[in-house]
Amino acid sequence: MHAALRGAVLALVFFAVLRAADRNDELLAAARGGDLARVQSLLQQGAVVDAHGDDYDTPLILAARNDHPEVVKLLLARGADANFKNRLSVTALMSAARSAGVDAVEALLAHGVEVDARNNNGSTALMRAAERGREDIARALLRRNAAVDLKDNLGRTALMRAATGGYAGVEEALLARGASVNEKSAAGWTACMLAAANGRLAALEILLAHGADLSVRTSQGATAETLAAGHPDVVRRLRTAAR
Repeated sequence: MHAALRGAVLALVFFAVLRAADRNDELLAAARGGDLARVQSLLQQGAVVDAHGDDYDTPLILAARNDHPEVVKLLLARGADANFKNRLSVTALMSAARSAGVDAVEALLAHGVEVDARNNNGSTALMRAAERGREDIARALLRRNAAVDLKDNLGRTALMRAATGGYAGVEEALLARGASVNEKSAAGWTACMLAAANGRLAALEILLAHGADLSVRTSQGATAETLAAGHPDVVRRLRTAAR
């Protein structure tokens, strides 16, 4: 009799654990899809607000990445860890800065997230916004005093990433906050070199206006002009600027 009772109790515990796991999986799916009502219901049923799978993406990270600001706000209000990092050390803010709208970013910033947290590549939210040309998000991060000259594992700054993509507006925002125009990467590349090599004339103009040094050479001895080969308009502009 006692053995039967014990078995029944164990079975109940087992099924309770399974149901809890199911609720957590449903919460992750609902957050990813932006289903606000379902997220709220699952949390009320006992789903864990910082539940995660093998990749350690939490509901907050998934909601931020997929641009669901109202879900982000709800999860934060329910105690979600705003600075939780997934397996790649990516936070919700980094996810939103790269692929979401400014509302999701603002919601996270209002909650006091760590604005300069780094992922496994050494990237910050500002760097990720800069490489995608997200001027609105870059400016929001800068208003929260994001560090402009931090470098990733390759020695690249947010300005270098913006220059690579030709995002002049992001460059202007960074330079207005004191970004170093002649900072060099681990390979000796400057933002000017990256703009030149990628044929980004508008981005190059911004850098020249802020004192880009055209005499700087990479660790292989290349200058901005030699790197601009294949972009004749950029070469012409560099030669004019060098006179």
